[in-house]
Amino acid sequence: MTELARDVADFFLYAEVRPFQDQFIKTIFSAVEEGCSVAVEGSNGLGKTIATLSACLPKALEKNLKILYVARTHRQHDRVIEELKNISRKQSISGISVRGRHEMCLTQFVRDNAARAVMEICELLKAKN
Repeated sequence: MTELARDVADFFLYAEVRPFQDQFIKTIFSAVEEGCSVAVEGSNGLGKTIATLSACLPKALEKNLKILYVARTHRQHDRVIEELKNISRKQSISGISVRGRHEMCLTQFVRDNAARAVMEICELLKAKN
């Protein structure tokens, strides 16, 4: 791994860095260090999730910060949580995925029914305690 990557090596779980992944890590790590935002885009399979987490987590732990990782799809949320679980085997970290009512409801009946009807079902269940 490159010199910069050694700062994130405890969080980067893979033996090999994929092509361009090191540049991705450096870009994010630098943005975190400088306290600025960065928007990046990459193809499927680049390793964006682990690169992003491994670049952000060292500073977050050092400064006792929280990371808000916003993703568009449930699969993307799942991927972040999978990587955090793997990292947590080596480092003391945790995370949570916040989803819509349909995904997070504790009532199995609600989770099993169409998302459109969830609000109506919730209102009915609340009315009946």
